[in-house]
Amino acid sequence: MVEEYRRYGLALCDVVVAAIPEWLRSVCIERLGSDAALDERFDRMVERVQADVERRLTALATADIDQPISGPLELIRQSAGPATELLREIGAKPAQRDTAVAAMYPADVFGIGPAGAIALGSDVHEASIAWGAAKAYLHLNRHRD
Repeated sequence: MVEEYRRYGLALCDVVVAAIPEWLRSVCIERLGSDAALDERFDRMVERVQADVERRLTALATADIDQPISGPLELIRQSAGPATELLREIGAKPAQRDTAVAAMYPADVFGIGPAGAIALGSDVHEASIAWGAAKAYLHLNRHRD
């Protein structure tokens, strides 16, 4: 059971890492306008975010389910710093955010953090559901009595 749970977690990691370039491209275009020219700085930023997300999600996938680690979306949000830095450097205007969201994520001034897995695409959404179900199943079996 544990190995199957880990496989779901690593599969989630793979699809998230693959989705990051398009997700960050759409976030940057939304913040900068459709005529934004994304250059090698964007490519380097994407690589940094991908490496950080991969490290964090691999740690999540291989950790014991009772070890307190943030969920996948929070780990993705925690990896968005390089995107924030690039948008700040380029001169993007901060996003208009809900006050509750702004209070929860004060450093995410550009609203980069995804509200849900679907923001990264249907593959990520489906893999998130599968990982969550595997985690719930393992948790129930471990703590049933």
